[in-house]
Amino acid sequence: MRRQTTDETPNKGGVGNYTDPQLIKKGEILANTSGFTYDIGDSIPGGFGKAEWTAIVNYINGGDLDAELAAAAKVQAEALKPAN
Repeated sequence: MRRQTTDETPNKGGVGNYTDPQLIKKGEILANTSGFTYDIGDSIPGGFGKAEWTAIVNYINGGDLDAELAAAAKVQAEALKPAN
């Protein structure tokens, strides 16, 4: 198997093939976990990642959870609207 130079691989064969010390540790954690879910915030277009992060920070700093979730959901809905 070739050396693993990308950030992460879902292939357990990647363990032992990472070249960067941080990737080695992340690869071992990923390979030995019973479940793993990526945060989709960065893959949704239209500024959702920023809205999601803003909602998290606002909530941690005392913001109202329902209001923060609603604000992020509004941006998500707009971002996922089909183009006409």
